[in-house]
Amino acid sequence: MVTLQERFRKFIQLHGLFSPGDRILLGFSGGADSTCLLLLLADESVEVVAAHLDHRLRSESGEEAKQCGELAASLGVEFVCESADVRALAEMESVGIEEAGRMARYAFFERARRQVGAQLIATAHTLDDHVETMLLNLARGTGLRGLSGIPLRRDAIVRPLLFARKSEAEAVCRERGVAFIQDPSNLDESHARVRARRELLPAFERLHAGALDSAARAAEILREEDALLDSLASFELSAAREARHHPLARWIARYHARYSRARLAALPHALRRRALMLAVREMGGSPTFEIANSLASAIARGERLGANLEGGVLAKVTTSALVVKSSSRVEPFEQRLEVPGAVCGEGWRIVAESDSAPRSVGRRALEQLVNAPSSCSLAVRLAGDDDRIAYGSHARRVLRALKAEGVPQEARARLPVVADAEGVVWVPGLGVAERARACSGEAAVLLRLELL
Repeated sequence: MVTLQERFRKFIQLHGLFSPGDRILLGFSGGADSTCLLLLLADESVEVVAAHLDHRLRSESGEEAKQCGELAASLGVEFVCESADVRALAEMESVGIEEAGRMARYAFFERARRQVGAQLIATAHTLDDHVETMLLNLARGTGLRGLSGIPLRRDAIVRPLLFARKSEAEAVCRERGVAFIQDPSNLDESHARVRARRELLPAFERLHAGALDSAARAAEILREEDALLDSLASFELSAAREARHHPLARWIARYHARYSRARLAALPHALRRRALMLAVREMGGSPTFEIANSLASAIARGERLGANLEGGVLAKVTTSALVVKSSSRVEPFEQRLEVPGAVCGEGWRIVAESDSAPRSVGRRALEQLVNAPSSCSLAVRLAGDDDRIAYGSHARRVLRALKAEGVPQEARARLPVVADAEGVVWVPGLGVAERARACSGEAAVLLRLELL
């Protein structure tokens, strides 16, 4: 009889989830599923780091974290652990305890992955979890993506136990004499997932032998077709995007995008709706089906319609365009810029390097030379309403100058500038202050905005 370890190894190879020698961070709760995955990974040619997050929801959680560490140590596996106040997070984010726990876990896993230098994060979702997710999404209302269940891989996250049943994971733990933690919440039928596990899955299996495996195959087909439709929608969205010929075009596109209504209106409704949803997601928003459907219909009819969407995104249909822009709050910041050195923000960084000035740089370029004396106390911050930048004897208000250059409000409000004690030294895409301009052959500092 083929063992679970052999099936596990074959599943990994079939899907290319990881390679010998990879360093993998395992999300380790201490339950049967993650304990089984720890045991399986420990017998593979990979480096494993077990990562446990104490949610502080039960009095015994601290003791359970200790138990997890002891098991990892007994297997010679590195162990990292943190605790989080999940109840406080749920209140702060206005979400349920289960969702807050998920948010806290994945944030911790990513921090820990970077800390220990792992390439991948492995979670112990099983076939039962996969089909439960499909059925729950169907009950709540969903499209192809929701019917695809839990993805086998997403970014750095892999789910190498997605082929196995929970009963098989428990059996491996028992066979190896390893105790696992029983979380009482997994028996609490106030949770829809628990009811699905106890009622829906057994009924589903009674309909047809091997129903869960059949559902998993269907999920794979749906996920592939969903990806195909996304690629078609992405192609059409790119074709409809109105081009900007500006050094800050890529920066602007992060916060403000404009698409031809006529081009989108010519698409079939389903593809138009998908393209619109993709445009909103690219801006960081989460469109509901109902709102996306209404906006797609408005595009076809040439009607004006706007909607504020979850995630801080505004989508607006005009007679000529679909405009999608960020409406999230802009938080002020200021950070010292060393030379050499860099200041990093969300998806960008400004780099300062010692240089000389033998070459000319275009006024509107995303890199600029400034004279060395002006670099003594540089800082990166957002431009204020009263900030000015002087060219010769003429000074312009920074935000007004960016507006005149065609930079939308959403993009100019978030654009980092470099300043010293006297004011703004450099505005990416706009230019360098006359007083800070480097002369040919002089010691200088090269400032550069990099979009990550």
